[in-house]
Amino acid sequence: MDAAVIVVGAGPAGLVLAGELRLAGVEVLVIERLVERTGESRGLGFTARTLEVFDQRGLLSRFGEIETSTQGHFGGI
Repeated sequence: MDAAVIVVGAGPAGLVLAGELRLAGVEVLVIERLVERTGESRGLGFTARTLEVFDQRGLLSRFGEIETSTQGHFGGI
Protein backbone atom coordinates (compact mmCIF):
# COMPACT_ATOMS: atom_id res chain seq x y z
CA MET A 1 0.00 0.00 0.00
CA ASP A 2 1.26 3.45 -0.88
CA ALA A 3 0.24 5.85 1.87
CA ALA A 4 0.58 9.60 1.60
CA VAL A 5 0.45 9.84 5.40
CA ILE A 6 1.49 7.44 8.14
CA VAL A 7 -0.25 7.93 11.48
CA VAL A 8 1.61 6.41 14.42
CA GLY A 9 -0.76 5.34 17.18
CA ALA A 10 -4.34 4.09 16.99
CA GLY A 11 -5.54 6.04 20.00
CA PRO A 12 -8.41 8.51 19.78
CA ALA A 13 -6.34 11.30 18.24
CA GLY A 14 -4.63 9.05 15.70
CA LEU A 15 -7.85 7.40 14.58
CA VAL A 16 -9.73 10.68 14.29
CA LEU A 17 -6.86 12.14 12.27
CA ALA A 18 -6.79 9.09 10.00
CA GLY A 19 -10.56 9.27 9.53
CA GLU A 20 -10.49 12.96 8.67
CA LEU A 21 -7.67 12.43 6.18
CA ARG A 22 -9.58 9.58 4.50
CA LEU A 23 -12.67 11.77 4.24
CA ALA A 24 -10.44 14.25 2.42
CA GLY A 25 -9.33 11.51 0.01
CA VAL A 26 -5.85 11.00 1.45
CA GLU A 27 -4.38 7.48 1.57
CA VAL A 28 -3.49 6.76 5.21
CA LEU A 29 -1.66 3.98 7.01
CA VAL A 30 -2.18 3.67 10.78
CA ILE A 31 0.56 1.91 12.74
CA GLU A 32 -0.14 0.75 16.29
CA ARG A 33 2.33 -0.82 18.71
CA LEU A 34 -0.24 -3.00 20.48
CA VAL A 35 -1.60 -6.06 18.72
CA GLU A 36 -4.84 -6.14 20.73
CA ARG A 37 -6.99 -3.62 22.53
CA THR A 38 -6.22 -3.38 26.22
CA GLY A 39 -9.81 -3.02 27.38
CA GLU A 40 -8.71 -0.19 29.64
CA SER A 41 -10.22 3.24 29.34
CA ARG A 42 -7.63 5.94 28.65
CA GLY A 43 -9.93 8.91 29.05
CA LEU A 44 -12.09 10.25 31.83
CA GLY A 45 -14.59 12.10 29.69
CA PHE A 46 -15.24 14.23 26.64
CA THR A 47 -14.54 17.90 26.19
CA ALA A 48 -17.12 20.18 24.61
CA ARG A 49 -15.00 20.33 21.44
CA THR A 50 -14.87 16.53 21.23
CA LEU A 51 -18.67 16.41 21.35
CA GLU A 52 -18.84 19.07 18.61
CA VAL A 53 -16.60 16.99 16.35
CA PHE A 54 -18.66 13.85 17.01
CA ASP A 55 -21.80 15.82 16.14
CA GLN A 56 -20.26 17.20 12.93
CA ARG A 57 -19.48 13.66 11.81
CA GLY A 58 -22.92 12.32 12.74
CA LEU A 59 -21.54 10.18 15.57
CA LEU A 60 -22.91 11.94 18.65
CA SER A 61 -26.20 10.01 18.70
CA ARG A 62 -24.27 6.74 19.14
CA PHE A 63 -23.31 7.81 22.65
CA GLY A 64 -26.88 8.21 23.91
CA GLU A 65 -27.47 10.60 26.78
CA ILE A 66 -24.26 12.18 28.00
CA GLU A 67 -24.15 13.41 31.56
CA THR A 68 -22.45 16.71 32.11
CA SER A 69 -20.88 18.00 35.26
CA THR A 70 -18.72 20.90 36.20
CA GLN A 71 -15.77 19.96 38.31
CA GLY A 72 -12.82 21.95 39.44
CA HIS A 73 -10.82 23.13 42.35
CA PHE A 74 -9.25 26.30 43.53
CA GLY A 75 -5.66 25.90 44.63
CA GLY A 76 -4.99 27.13 48.14
CA ILE A 77 -8.59 27.88 49.04
